[in-house]
Amino acid sequence: MKKLCVTFVMTFIVSSAPAVHAQTRELSGQWKFRPVESFAPDYRAGDYHHSGWMDVPVPGQWQTYPGLERHHGRGVYRTSFDFSLEPGKSYGLLFEGVFYRAAVFLNGKELGRHQGYFEPFTLDATGALRS
Repeated sequence: MKKLCVTFVMTFIVSSAPAVHAQTRELSGQWKFRPVESFAPDYRAGDYHHSGWMDVPVPGQWQTYPGLERHHGRGVYRTSFDFSLEPGKSYGLLFEGVFYRAAVFLNGKELGRHQGYFEPFTLDATGALRS
């Protein structure tokens, strides 16, 4: 399974009911990053070829990456992971913070958008996952 994401910090959560404590899977680590002026629709595709993109640590801020100290535009972050679906479970992505705005895609499907300075938010990923 592949994942496409535009964000900084993410944890994958699994729950059988909203009120139950979720199992988590940390997605921090090395991600691909590219500073952009505008977002190309093909960035969303799970099979998009990202050669030439920077390898960056997540969590992190692009202003700490070499050559981007003064970049105040937009950026695209991507990562992929393998995951086995369990019947009857709900799946979500928990963001512990993004700089201000995020548009999140998983396997080419938009999960949602968020605006808010480093505020945590969760998006339902159940319908976008595939085995």
